[in-house]
Amino acid sequence: LASPSDPALLGKVALTEIQTGNLPVGATLVNAVTNKWPSFWEMQLAKGVLAWNNGEFLEGMTLYKVAVRQEPRLSNLNFVKKELRWPPYMLESLQNFLNAGARSDRTPNILYLQPPGKGGAI
Repeated sequence: LASPSDPALLGKVALTEIQTGNLPVGATLVNAVTNKWPSFWEMQLAKGVLAWNNGEFLEGMTLYKVAVRQEPRLSNLNFVKKELRWPPYMLESLQNFLNAGARSDRTPNILYLQPPGKGGAI
């Protein structure tokens, strides 16, 4: 298991749990990492994306803005994909989040993603 003192490794474990359909464990790990290491901006972004997917739009947008203000590369989906190596579910969630945020009439276009293994096509 991940070392409790390595936020990057714990973050990757959290994203892997989410990708494999174990959303509660993954979300709990993301929260644990962000609580212990609040300046780990990658996990703040992940927490924002999860909040958005959960219908907590204001929290999701706030966490996104804070993370991107501190680490501007997080606004680049290519960076998140190639450098941070986020798994497909979280990449698609981030893409949907960015697409919804780019629209002026967001409300009708919000997409809720099913966690992997729960009938979603991710």
